[in-house]
Amino acid sequence: MPKGNVNKNPNDPRAARSVRDIKNTMLSLVEREPFAQIRVEQILSDAPVQSNTFYKYFASKQDVLDAIGDDLIARMRQELETLQPRNLRGGVMVFYNVINTDEPAYGKLFSEEEYAEFQEKIRDDFFDSDYFMDFCNNDEYAEIVPAFIGNVAAGTFRRWRENDNGKKRSLEQLADSTAELLLNGLKETE
Repeated sequence: MPKGNVNKNPNDPRAARSVRDIKNTMLSLVEREPFAQIRVEQILSDAPVQSNTFYKYFASKQDVLDAIGDDLIARMRQELETLQPRNLRGGVMVFYNVINTDEPAYGKLFSEEEYAEFQEKIRDDFFDSDYFMDFCNNDEYAEIVPAFIGNVAAGTFRRWRENDNGKKRSLEQLADSTAELLLNGLKETE
């Protein structure tokens, strides 16, 4: 990559490529080592960018991780808008599909305790939308519905990933069960 400043125009392909390279390098590092051990210097040594380019777009490694999260949220919301018919199972499935990609770093980001803040941000940003409010028919609970849905969906996914990860139940079956639990709660058995 040539030295010099990258144009600050977000539509500049060089700027977009630099930002993408930094994010991809961060994901590669997340896959290999704990976040606390990742240093900006490692990102710079692995990504084909200069330090001035890195600092033009990011102040820290946390900023890079936050940008990765913002990309995930944007992707989830875009998929949510095209979902027809609007249903809770479909919304939960969008969440599961995006976080359960073949990208190994996502497995760590969505299941390991060290990324709890990241997980919480994604969960809250995604589920705190009008889409999920449509499933609340009681104004008294409206304030807490997104947190409830998000916590159940994220916690269920994390447990599935730790204990099952598709051995007994597919992701689709997990979404069905999660939506059923959210809509109907636990039923007494006779």
